[in-house]
Amino acid sequence: HDRTQIIQTAIARSKAFYKKDSYQKIIYVGDRLWDRKAALELNIDFIGVGDHLASLEVKDFFHVDHYETPEFLSYLR
Repeated sequence: HDRTQIIQTAIARSKAFYKKDSYQKIIYVGDRLWDRKAALELNIDFIGVGDHLASLEVKDFFHVDHYETPEFLSYLR
């Protein structure tokens, strides 16, 4: 499965489980460039995590070194 299909399936399952028609905001968290590409294709927000994405010269997304930073949790609010 391609990553966009996986994300779309996760969103659909979440809507069914929580009995929601839509969400105000969807944020995808990933650690590779293909994760960012999938978020862009689906027009959803993206948080990049880890060293791989930190090395990019141009970042048009929020980035944290790891999930345990206070910045990561504050961004989700």
